[in-house]
Amino acid sequence: MKKLNMPQYSQTILDGVVVSCLREKFRQSISEQNHIEFSPRCSAEVSRAIVEAEFDPQLDPPLYNACKSTINLHCSATILESGGHFDNVMECLKNDFNKGLIKDNGCSSQVARRLQESLVDIHLDPVLHEACAMDIQRHCKDVPPGHSRIVMCLMDSGDKQELSKECSTKLNDRNKLWMKAHSEFQMALPDSWHAFATLVMEHPERNSILGYLAGFIVVILLVGCCCGRVSKKQYIEMKNR
Repeated sequence: MKKLNMPQYSQTILDGVVVSCLREKFRQSISEQNHIEFSPRCSAEVSRAIVEAEFDPQLDPPLYNACKSTINLHCSATILESGGHFDNVMECLKNDFNKGLIKDNGCSSQVARRLQESLVDIHLDPVLHEACAMDIQRHCKDVPPGHSRIVMCLMDSGDKQELSKECSTKLNDRNKLWMKAHSEFQMALPDSWHAFATLVMEHPERNSILGYLAGFIVVILLVGCCCGRVSKKQYIEMKNR
């Protein structure tokens, strides 16, 4: 109890615990089953902490402590400034994660955790958001942020080959990272049916999408009816032989 009354302890250790807890709940909100409604002010503060840590990993103590050796070996600011190909340390870590160059399992787990946060809301991935800013305005401007809705909208546009080359390339790179984090560290993905339903109902071209779905269902029903009649006819012919 004495430590709880020490200003230095409460400002460093306890604040870090609270922020880590909030970030965990924020990540879990990717699933409707674990959905927690943050107040706008709290959500803005958690988002700010995540984005700031994207540019300075030391602001994310669990990740920085787990990845310190990897950062010093491959991704230090000095290395990046002397000819690195990445915008920041986190981008370098993500690249190492994708190539399997991170030998420390704890570090890989923390990178996977960070990837899940960026999947919840594209605004928490500054590099991806910058690459796709124009595409978001063009295809997803009416889609509200959070719960992976904008990412799903971009993927839908990508399937139709409507994205710019820059956005498409970066989104594909991120998708590989998300799949790797999911398969190796059980990173949660959006509830597929919930995400799809949300995408359809909130997509600017939802009427067209619903029209395509209705047409597809009608085709399936017609095929089913035709197959049923053919089968019945064959059965009668065989019975009369």
